[in-house]
Amino acid sequence: MFVNGIFFWTYDHAISNPRIKDFFMKAVNLKTKFAEFFSNCAFEDDTMFHEIPPDICTKSFLTDTGKRLVAVYNKTRKTCRLKIKEPVTGRLTVYDSECRVVNKITGGTIMELPCPADPFLVITLE
Repeated sequence: MFVNGIFFWTYDHAISNPRIKDFFMKAVNLKTKFAEFFSNCAFEDDTMFHEIPPDICTKSFLTDTGKRLVAVYNKTRKTCRLKIKEPVTGRLTVYDSECRVVNKITGGTIMELPCPADPFLVITLE
């Protein structure tokens, strides 16, 4: 649900489990931070990448001004790199599930997106 930019729903009893609550709240918090971006863009699926490793799900969103957001669900919680089909230029920022900036690349040509060991990530390309 996170990568598709849709709303979350859960049974109340799931939130009483601390592990599930932490997992759920990380996704909700990150989704809330980027809610405007998700709501004002076109869904592009995962067409910008060559091959996506197993157990990693990505979806791209594009605004009418050319900004791109990539939502990543990393089930493995291991670091990885996603290879982009066509190089992009500009500024890349990676946010972890705590909404912290964990990587920023400014300028140059970007060929890969770095994904830290975190279940939920948002990557913005401007």
